[in-house]
Amino acid sequence: MDVHFAPPDLASLSELKTEALCLPFFLDERPMRGPSGLVDFRLCGRVSRLIASGRMQGQVGEAVLMPVRPRMFAERLIWLGGGRHADLDEARFRSLVHSALTRLSDLRIRAAALSLPGRVRGHFSPADAIDWFLEEA
Repeated sequence: MDVHFAPPDLASLSELKTEALCLPFFLDERPMRGPSGLVDFRLCGRVSRLIASGRMQGQVGEAVLMPVRPRMFAERLIWLGGGRHADLDEARFRSLVHSALTRLSDLRIRAAALSLPGRVRGHFSPADAIDWFLEEA
Protein backbone atom coordinates (compact mmCIF):
# COMPACT_ATOMS: atom_id res chain seq x y z
CA MET A 1 0.00 0.00 0.00
CA ASP A 2 1.21 3.48 -0.88
CA VAL A 3 0.75 5.73 2.18
CA HIS A 4 1.17 9.49 2.31
CA PHE A 5 0.48 12.01 5.05
CA ALA A 6 -2.45 14.37 4.76
CA PRO A 7 -1.34 17.92 3.98
CA PRO A 8 -2.27 20.50 6.62
CA ASP A 9 -3.94 23.02 4.30
CA LEU A 10 -7.42 23.13 2.78
CA ALA A 11 -6.39 23.58 -0.86
CA SER A 12 -4.06 20.57 -0.79
CA LEU A 13 -6.60 18.39 1.04
CA SER A 14 -9.32 19.33 -1.44
CA GLU A 15 -7.12 18.45 -4.42
CA LEU A 16 -5.67 15.26 -2.88
CA LYS A 17 -6.17 12.40 -5.36
CA THR A 18 -6.12 9.15 -3.43
CA GLU A 19 -8.34 6.15 -2.84
CA ALA A 20 -8.83 6.97 0.83
CA LEU A 21 -8.17 9.72 3.31
CA CYS A 22 -8.00 8.46 6.90
CA LEU A 23 -8.50 11.00 9.71
CA PRO A 24 -8.76 10.74 13.49
CA PHE A 25 -11.48 12.43 15.52
CA PHE A 26 -11.80 12.67 19.27
CA LEU A 27 -14.56 12.83 21.89
CA ASP A 28 -13.26 16.03 23.46
CA GLU A 29 -12.10 18.00 20.43
CA ARG A 30 -14.85 20.34 19.25
CA PRO A 31 -14.46 21.91 16.85
CA MET A 32 -12.12 19.45 15.17
CA ARG A 33 -8.70 20.83 14.31
CA GLY A 34 -6.06 20.34 11.65
CA PRO A 35 -6.83 18.20 8.59
CA SER A 36 -9.95 16.73 10.29
CA GLY A 37 -11.43 20.20 10.84
CA LEU A 38 -10.44 21.36 7.36
CA VAL A 39 -12.10 18.34 5.74
CA ASP A 40 -15.26 18.92 7.80
CA PHE A 41 -15.23 22.55 6.61
CA ARG A 42 -14.79 21.39 3.00
CA LEU A 43 -17.78 19.05 3.48
CA CYS A 44 -19.87 22.02 4.71
CA GLY A 45 -19.99 20.74 8.29
CA ARG A 46 -21.44 17.31 7.41
CA VAL A 47 -19.22 15.60 9.99
CA SER A 48 -20.03 18.17 12.68
CA ARG A 49 -23.73 17.55 12.08
CA LEU A 50 -23.23 13.77 12.39
CA ILE A 51 -21.37 14.36 15.66
CA ALA A 52 -24.03 16.76 16.96
CA SER A 53 -26.76 14.21 16.16
CA GLY A 54 -24.85 11.47 18.00
CA ARG A 55 -24.30 9.33 14.88
CA MET A 56 -20.53 9.84 15.25
CA GLN A 57 -18.84 10.31 18.61
CA GLY A 58 -15.13 9.60 18.55
CA GLN A 59 -15.09 6.54 20.80
CA VAL A 60 -11.99 4.34 20.65
CA GLY A 61 -12.54 1.72 17.95
CA GLU A 62 -15.27 3.69 16.17
CA ALA A 63 -14.85 3.90 12.39
CA VAL A 64 -16.99 5.72 9.86
CA LEU A 65 -16.63 5.33 6.10
CA MET A 66 -18.17 8.01 3.90
CA PRO A 67 -18.06 9.18 0.29
CA VAL A 68 -16.68 12.67 -0.27
CA ARG A 69 -17.11 13.33 -3.95
CA PRO A 70 -17.73 15.79 -5.55
CA ARG A 71 -16.44 18.03 -2.74
CA MET A 72 -13.02 16.34 -2.71
CA PHE A 73 -10.95 14.22 -5.07
CA ALA A 74 -10.33 11.43 -2.56
CA GLU A 75 -12.65 8.49 -3.24
CA ARG A 76 -13.41 7.62 0.40
CA LEU A 77 -13.04 9.18 3.79
CA ILE A 78 -12.40 7.02 6.84
CA TRP A 79 -12.87 8.58 10.27
CA LEU A 80 -11.30 6.76 13.22
CA GLY A 81 -12.43 7.48 16.77
CA GLY A 82 -9.57 8.14 19.14
CA GLY A 83 -11.36 8.52 22.47
CA ARG A 84 -10.46 11.55 24.54
CA HIS A 85 -7.65 13.62 23.04
CA ALA A 86 -6.56 14.35 26.58
CA ASP A 87 -5.83 10.60 27.00
CA LEU A 88 -3.77 10.30 23.82
CA ASP A 89 -0.46 8.62 24.58
CA GLU A 90 2.02 6.46 22.67
CA ALA A 91 -0.07 3.30 23.10
CA ARG A 92 -3.24 5.01 21.81
CA PHE A 93 -1.28 6.56 18.93
CA ARG A 94 0.04 3.14 17.93
CA SER A 95 -3.43 1.62 18.25
CA LEU A 96 -4.94 4.27 15.97
CA VAL A 97 -2.21 3.83 13.37
CA HIS A 98 -2.58 0.05 13.51
CA SER A 99 -6.37 0.38 13.15
CA ALA A 100 -6.00 2.74 10.18
CA LEU A 101 -3.58 0.46 8.36
CA THR A 102 -5.67 -2.64 9.09
CA ARG A 103 -8.88 -1.02 7.86
CA LEU A 104 -7.19 0.29 4.72
CA SER A 105 -5.79 -3.17 4.02
CA ASP A 106 -9.17 -4.83 4.67
CA LEU A 107 -10.76 -2.43 2.16
CA ARG A 108 -7.99 -3.32 -0.33
CA ILE A 109 -6.93 0.31 -0.59
CA ARG A 110 -3.81 0.71 -2.72
CA ALA A 111 -3.14 4.40 -2.04
CA ALA A 112 -4.11 6.39 1.04
CA ALA A 113 -3.31 9.54 2.95
CA LEU A 114 -3.31 9.66 6.76
CA SER A 115 -3.31 12.33 9.39
CA LEU A 116 -1.29 11.15 12.36
CA PRO A 117 -3.12 11.53 15.69
CA GLY A 118 -1.76 14.11 18.09
CA ARG A 119 0.36 15.99 15.57
CA VAL A 120 -2.10 18.89 15.20
CA ARG A 121 -1.58 20.01 18.79
CA GLY A 122 2.08 19.01 18.85
CA HIS A 123 1.24 16.24 21.31
CA PHE A 124 4.21 14.22 19.99
CA SER A 125 7.40 15.25 18.26
CA PRO A 126 7.52 14.63 14.51
CA ALA A 127 10.41 12.18 15.02
CA ASP A 128 8.48 10.12 17.59
CA ALA A 129 5.33 10.09 15.45
CA ILE A 130 7.21 8.88 12.38
CA ASP A 131 9.16 6.27 14.35
CA TRP A 132 5.98 4.86 15.92
CA PHE A 133 4.18 4.94 12.57
CA LEU A 134 6.99 3.02 10.87
CA GLU A 135 7.11 0.46 13.67
CA GLU A 136 3.36 -0.15 13.31
CA ALA A 137 3.57 -0.28 9.51
